[in-house]
Parts: sequence; C-alpha cells; structure tokens
Amino acid sequence: VSMYHEFTVGGLIGTIFGTQVHNCSSSVEIDIKQQVAQSNASKIQPGVGGCIGAIIEFTRTDSSKVLSNVSHLSNTGDIKIANGSYNGTTDYVNLSVGGVIGITFKSNRTCTVEYLDNSGDITFDATFSKYDTRIGGVIGFMYGLNVSHCTNSGNITINSGAFYYLYCG
Repeated sequence: VSMYHEFTVGGLIGTIFGTQVHNCSSSVEIDIKQQVAQSNASKIQPGVGGCIGAIIEFTRTDSSKVLSNVSHLSNTGDIKIANGSYNGTTDYVNLSVGGVIGITFKSNRTCTVEYLDNSGDITFDATFSKYDTRIGGVIGFMYGLNVSHCTNSGNITINSGAFYYLYCG
C-alpha cells in the first residue's frame, strides 16, 4: 500500500464523518507492507484501525456540529505493518495505529467513544527516518474524545528502532 495524505484503513470502515457506529465486530487481519510515496503535502496522517481507520469531526458552514458516536465495537484481528521505506519529500509522516480506531482528529470534544474491546495483536516492523508513530491497543491517536469502558488484551510488538518519535499505549 502506498500511503498518501489522510490515507486510512479499517477492518470495517476507513473513515467516518458524523456517523453513528454501534454493535459491530471485526476479525479482519490487516497486513500492510507500506512505502510512503513522494507527496507534495507537508504532513501525511494515515490511520489504521482494526474497526475504524479514522474519525473526523467537522463543523458545517451553518455552524452546526456533525458528531460521531461509536460504541460496542470489538476487534479480534491482528494488524501488521512491515517492510516500510520513506522516499518522499514530505516534511514528516504521522502514522496512528489502534486495535479498534486508528486516529481521531478535528474533534469538537463532544464525540463519544465507549465500550471498545481489542484482543488482536499489533506488530510494527518498519523503518522510517521522518516518521511519528502512535500505537495504542484500542486507539492509536485521539484528540477531544469522551472515552469510557475500553479494554485491550492484545499484544503490541515493536521490531524497529528507527523512529522520529514513537508513542505507545
């Protein structure tokens, strides 16, 4: 998979905008052998999640909020990211990998995420020099969420030492 600006992968859904997702499960094995291709973007923020790659909140032109609420999701599939290389001119890349949700951003702090469960393993075996990597058993990276009742029993394995930054949880 060649990753470009805002690229997302999810076992159920790649990206949601203002959507309700409830009572779903995924057992999909996600295996990404990635190369970050050249891009003119200053920042690439791909998200990979066992169920949802990315949750994006936004405000409409009439100033009303478009909210996402996610509950009772479970993932049992493994996520593997391997054989990476970086050959782009992009300033940096932020990869967020979560057992259930990869990344959430642009949130207005009113999105609710609850009762998420991951038992799939996450294995990261890639090398990048200009790379921020965020890995979480349940959520890879989040901003402005109300989160409750989430569990992870999967393993996180890191087989690389070449990071710009590495955040794990």
